[in-house]
Amino acid sequence: MGDIVRLHDANNESDWKEVLKWEVLHLKECGNPRLTSFGGKAKDYSPGARSWMGYELPFDRHDWIIDRCSKDVRYVIEY
Repeated sequence: MGDIVRLHDANNESDWKEVLKWEVLHLKECGNPRLTSFGGKAKDYSPGARSWMGYELPFDRHDWIIDRCSKDVRYVIEY
């Protein structure tokens, strides 16, 4: 179980770095984005995930809500 927890934590750290890469595009708008909330929604598929005809649906989804200087922004990462 310890290996699974480490893998999950490493995955979340990698995802957070990816979110911050996208936030750089809004650096002039807000130089200090912060994580407001993070949550899993394994069975709540995004419209994009449902539209990939012929492919399996993702097995997990994480929603990252960012406070971009008082504006909530949602990033959806599906696996």
